[in-house]
Formats: sequence, C-alpha cells, structure tokens
Amino acid sequence: MVSNRMVVRTRSKGASWSALVARLAAPLIVVVTILLWSVQAGAVPTPITGVAIDLIEPSTIYVTGTGFTFTTFNPGPEVMGAMLMASTGYSFTPFAPRYFALLEVGSGALSDIAAAYATTSMLAVAFISDSFDSTYVPTWAKGLTCTIALCLGSATETGGLQTIPGLIGGSGTVRAQSDLGAPVPEPGTLPLLGFGLAGLGLWGWKRRSEAQA
Repeated sequence: MVSNRMVVRTRSKGASWSALVARLAAPLIVVVTILLWSVQAGAVPTPITGVAIDLIEPSTIYVTGTGFTFTTFNPGPEVMGAMLMASTGYSFTPFAPRYFALLEVGSGALSDIAAAYATTSMLAVAFISDSFDSTYVPTWAKGLTCTIALCLGSATETGGLQTIPGLIGGSGTVRAQSDLGAPVPEPGTLPLLGFGLAGLGLWGWKRRSEAQA
C-alpha cells in the first residue's frame, strides 16, 4: 500500500509541473515578444553615409550609395532633382532647406541654385536653373529667393561638375553642372571681327592674283 501511494503522489506531482509549465508558456512567449519588439523599436537607425548625387543640367541625375531607394523628378523647365528614401535600419540627418548659388561667368549674376533638405527618412535634392519660376519649384523649396547673401555659399559656374560644399553635409556629396551658353560678342568687338575677316579675304585674293601672274 505504501508503495502504491508513493507512486500516485509521484505521478500527481509530475502532472502538477506539466500543468504549471503549460499555464506559464503562453505568458512567457508574450513577454519575450514584447521585449524583442521594444528593443527593435528603440534601436537608433544607422545614419546613411557615402551618398553621391550628380545633377547635370538640364535633366541628367546620377545617384550612388547604399541603404536607400531613390526616384528622380523633373517637374518643369530647368528644374530637376532626386528623392531618396532611407531603407529599414537607416536614416538621414534631418535639416531645414539649404541653398547654394551658382553664378554666371563674367556678370556674377545668379544663374542656378542647388537645394536640399532632409527628414529622418527622406533626402530631397533639387537643381533649379534660369528663371526660378515658382510654378515648378518643389513644394519644400517654395518661397525661394536665395539672394546670394541668403545661400550657404556661391561659386562661379565652370560648365563642368562642381562640388557643392555643405549642401547635405556628412550624408554625402552633391555635384552640379550648369550649361554655359556661348559667349555673345560685345558690340565693340563685332567691327574688329569684320575688319579682320575682310583683311584675310583681301590677302588671299592678292596671293591668288600674284600666282596667276
């Protein structure tokens, strides 16, 4: 009898432990899931570095880098740009819109503007040329006047790719290339050019005449 009672008690203890584990399993799974979610939610996204954007007038854009996807836009005449979206686990450093001026050769007048702004998940870069018609300027750059004094800085355009310093800071680099129009001769040089061509023509005619004689 004693032996049988001991077996019954042992079995009942085993059943109790099984029931306890079964009751605790579901809450434990829930707690672990919440903890893992909290850790992921609180994780600080890795800043994106090494972004390189080339804006070539009037409509060519090259974007290189990793950790994001991008689309390009060209909403109007001489206005273009790129929109970069950070992938999961990455982020951009937010900043308010920034503008950089490119100046015409000779006159120093405002020719083009390179602009950028960023949120945690998005970086937008635009190249705005010539008329600066507000109809076509991106929404985030509305109200743009960018007198040279209000821009980050300025540089005389060269017709080649120029690095725009400070536009997107540590997130990478932006280069812009402006079209350079053919220089228009000043009125005072046109008569000189005409006299020069006439002189060449007269010299050539004289040489032919001497050869025939």
